[in-house]
Order: sequence, then structure tokens, then C-alpha cells
Amino acid sequence: MELGGARVQRRLARGIATDQPPHRAAESEKQIIQLVAHRFPYFLRSLPQADELVTFLFRPSAPNSQVQAPAASKIFLYVWSMPRLLYLDQNAWVALARAAWDKTEYPCEHASLAILIDAINRHGLIVPLSFTNLYETMKINDPVRRAHMAHVQASISNGRVFRGRRRILGDTLFAYLASRFDLPHPAPAEHWFLSDIWFEAVADRSSGAFDGVLTEKVVDLIRAKPAALLFDYLALSDEGVRREGVRRYSADSADLLVRIEARRLIAAGETLALRRRAYGARLIIDEVDFILATGRSLGLNWRDVRDIGSSLVRRLTVDVPILHAERELAVRIEDQAKPISENDLRDMAAFTTVLPFADIVVAEKSFVNLARQARLGERFETTLLTSIFDLSPSILKGDCADPAI
Repeated sequence: MELGGARVQRRLARGIATDQPPHRAAESEKQIIQLVAHRFPYFLRSLPQADELVTFLFRPSAPNSQVQAPAASKIFLYVWSMPRLLYLDQNAWVALARAAWDKTEYPCEHASLAILIDAINRHGLIVPLSFTNLYETMKINDPVRRAHMAHVQASISNGRVFRGRRRILGDTLFAYLASRFDLPHPAPAEHWFLSDIWFEAVADRSSGAFDGVLTEKVVDLIRAKPAALLFDYLALSDEGVRREGVRRYSADSADLLVRIEARRLIAAGETLALRRRAYGARLIIDEVDFILATGRSLGLNWRDVRDIGSSLVRRLTVDVPILHAERELAVRIEDQAKPISENDLRDMAAFTTVLPFADIVVAEKSFVNLARQARLGERFETTLLTSIFDLSPSILKGDCADPAI
């Protein structure tokens, strides 16, 4: 399935629920399928048969029981109360930190903060951080400002983060290939793309990247107190280590920007369609070993790119969410007249990771405009906003039409 796991199920059922309240749930399988086909055609196309959709939506409690309206109502009622996911870029976090610091000087920001806290307490709104958020906070040199920002972020997120790009790409690619080749695969866990271990915003613990660095006891402590340990990392890290980490990241980003600018010169003046194909090809070249390994883990006899086939290669950057988002944003940002900055790289890294999963994204106007041009809000059913002042109780709860997809 294209988006996988809890998000797809939430999107499907919420989309149906917004058409009619629980007590007026559709009374037949045909009505359900028609509603889903209208609002979520990209998902329906990934299912080989309509029966699979019915099985996906309805799980009868007793063997041989028939799908009936009461079963549908239970699903509607379940999804009606499911929490939404909100992603805030660093500018939004700065506004919230100001509100927490002085509500008299920043009354509008404080009002938005109060709405956000109420949605968390009453409706279970989830507000995870990305690696970009963590890095931007670590860059703050003033220890008092950094500690205040860390306190706000750790408290609101409760130490929860979006997992890193590699884990999300791996799991979505695995699910996509399994669906494409009709291979059995386990259903993902609820909110599998989130972690309460802050360092998994960079890389999964299972990747081996932290072997010999973090003991099991430390990991257990982070799991037990995710918000407190995230605050300790952001606010109380060794100053020399913090500065060196920022320096190395900036140096690596500068090297990447040189390569990007060279590519921009080559593609200058070409059409959007040609640049899209070229960037898609580059994405596949960069990830081909990983794609082949993922296919082999499913039992596919893939040795090189020819085994994947040209048709599937072209579909990967369309159907795999993180690859699609990166391609569509990259070709547009590289077409702009201004130079690309390190900040642009971080924003794009965050956007490509969180857009397929967040219900609401609040970010800089420039990146929101790029995402809207690429119709990514429509593609992923994500509300795109440019200010925390646009956050209302109804949007955060999800009981009104999205105003700015």
C-alpha cells in the first residue's frame, strides 16, 4: 500500500467519516468503496481487488459474520477519536518559545500556544520533532535561550521524534514492493514512523550506528523518560562536542551545496518535465543498492537494476512517498534564481520525511509554496500552513475541512 500502516487506515476512515457522522455510516460495502474511490484513488489503485478493501476496513469479530452497518459505525467511532499529527518547523517553535517566555509581550503567540496545549491534553494531538528541529536547537549558542527552547520542545513533543530518512524509506519501500508483487508482509505497528528515543531521528538503533556508544541501560532510561532525556541532550550536552558537531554538519552541507550548484548549471533552462526525470534517475542511482537489497529481502531475484525493470524504476519516484516528495521539492527549489542555502537543505530533509505522515505542517512560506506547487498537500492529505496563528481548535481536532491543503 502506498502510504502504509496507521496513516492509511486513519486517512481512509477519516475521509469517509467527514462525509457523514458515525450514526449515518454507509450501510453497504458498495457505498464504502465508492466513498474511498472518490477521496483516496491513489490507495484504491494499489489494492488488487475491492474485496481486499472491505477486508482492510472491516474486521468481523466472529467467524463467518457479515459486514453490517454496526461494524462500520465502530470503525468510524474509533477513528473519530484518533489523534492528529502536527509538525512544526523551527520558526514555529521559536514563536511558541516566545509565548512560553512572556505571554504579555507575545499575546497572539501565547493564544496559539494555549490552543495547542489544549489539543494535546483533550484530543491527544501528537507533535513530534524532526532531526532538523533538534539540530536547529543545538545550533543556539546562548545556553539560556537553548535551554528554554529545549524545555518547550521536549515538553510539547514529550520526547517523540520522526524516525530518520533511511528507516522510513526502508519500511515504505518494503511495503510498496510487497504490495506490488503480491507478497505477504507483516502490518506495520501503530505510528511505526515515530520513536521516543531522540537519537533515532538520525538513525535507527537497529542500524548499528550506535553500537558501542550507547548501552542498553542508557536506552532503557531514554525510553522511560523520553522528554527529560531529550532536554538533557539539547540543553546540557558538552559544549565542545556540541560546537564540533555543528561545525562538521555545516562542512558536509557546504560540500553537498557545491555538488548541487554544479548540477543546477547543467540543468539550467531545461523544462520541468526533463529536470523531474533527471532528478528521479539520480535518486534511483543513489539508492539502487538499497532498493536491490530490499527486493532480495522479499525473495525477489534482483542482482542489478535490469532485474527491477524500467517500468518499476520509473514508478518508484512516483509511488514511494519519500522519494516522490524529494523529487518534486528538489526540482522546484533548484529552479529558483537564488542560491540554495544550508537551511534549505535542512528544511527539505524535514519536509520529505514528515509530509507523508503529518496531518498538519506549519512551515516557512517559501517551502509551503513549493509543496503546494507540487500538490504534495493534496497527494498526502496534509494541511499546509505558514503560521501558528492559523492553528485553530477545529483544525487540530480534525473536525472541519482542511483550509489550505
